[in-house]
Amino acid sequence: MQGSIAWLVSLMADKGQRRYGLHDVTQSQHALQSAMFAERSAATPALITAALLHDIGKMGVPDYVLLKPGALTTDEFEKMKRHVVIGSEILAPVTFPWPVAGIVRHHHERWDGSGYPTGLRREAIPLAARIVALADVFDALTSARVYKSATPPEDARALIVEQSGQHFDPAVVAAFESAYEEFLWLHAALAEPTAEPGFERLPSQTSGVKHKLACSVR
Repeated sequence: MQGSIAWLVSLMADKGQRRYGLHDVTQSQHALQSAMFAERSAATPALITAALLHDIGKMGVPDYVLLKPGALTTDEFEKMKRHVVIGSEILAPVTFPWPVAGIVRHHHERWDGSGYPTGLRREAIPLAARIVALADVFDALTSARVYKSATPPEDARALIVEQSGQHFDPAVVAAFESAYEEFLWLHAALAEPTAEPGFERLPSQTSGVKHKLACSVR
C-alpha cells in the first residue's frame, strides 16, 4: 500500500503542477492535528492519505489553467473544479483499506452547501473532508503563489474563524483554534519561501473575504 501511495505521489511530481511534496505533507500534518484535537475518529490513515493525495486530480487540468499566474475566467474555473471528480476517479480503482476517494472528491464542499462538486452541506460532508478543507486553506493562504504573497498566519487564522459555519464546520474550526500554536509551529518549520505556480483561483470578479479564501480552496 505504501508503494501505491508513493507511486501516486510521484505521478503528481512528474506533472510538475505544484510543490506537491511540501504542501501535502504540511497539509497532512495539519489535518491530523485538527482531527486529534477534535478527538474524532477521523485521525486515521484515511485522512492522512487523502490529505497527501487530495489534489491528484489536477493531473487532468490543462496546464494553461493550472499554471496561469492571474485570475481564472469562469470557464477556466469550471475546468479547475473538475479536479476533485478526476481525483476521486483516479483513486477509485486503488484498493485502499480506507475510504480515500470520497474524501478527495468532497474536500471542496462547504458547510453551508455552497461548495463543489455536489453541494453537500453540514454533516453530509465526510468529516475527514471537512478537516482536509480547513488544513488546505490554512496552508494555501500562508504560502506564496506566483500571483500573490503569503498571508500572515494570524490573518489566515482570522479568515478561517470568520468563515466558521459558512465555509467550515464550526467543530473543525474550534479544533483548529485549540491546536493553533501547533499549526503555527508547523508552518514555521516547513515554510518554503519559493512561490509555487498553479494554485487554484476563483474568477476575477470575486472580492472580500471569499476572494482571500479563493487563494486556497474552492
